[in-house]
Amino acid sequence: MFAEIDLHGLTWAEAVETFVSFYNNRVKNGNKSEIVVIHGYGSSGKGGVLRERFRSFFTRNDNSLDFIPGENHLSKNPGQTIVYPKKLLPDLSEMLCEEILDFCCIAKSVSKICGKFRRHGDAKVLTAIRELERSKALEIVSKGALKQYKSV
Repeated sequence: MFAEIDLHGLTWAEAVETFVSFYNNRVKNGNKSEIVVIHGYGSSGKGGVLRERFRSFFTRNDNSLDFIPGENHLSKNPGQTIVYPKKLLPDLSEMLCEEILDFCCIAKSVSKICGKFRRHGDAKVLTAIRELERSKALEIVSKGALKQYKSV
């Protein structure tokens, strides 16, 4: 039996957090039936923000899931994507850490990092920076009085 999750009206951060929690709970309980993700198709005709971001997210996590865009499915609905779970998705904090490491291949200040990932909220970004610094994945690079972080 398939499941359906409607993410209309949520911000990207809220939508991805809701989806990952829903998805991982199903997989943990042994349920790997398809999930119909309703994200909307966008009013511009080019695709909505959630649709584009989710499809990019699904592509990046293709080791954990397979998916079919709604317009290529029997439903022919571009406002949804059909997801076929394979295994648990990484925790969102792990994903944020990976994104920060990619972003910091060139040294960046805390304010630049927080600005880039503001959709996650400053508290989560600062926690991720501290975690990466503790694990020695990010190093502190000083430029005069300015403290910057660079991926190791």
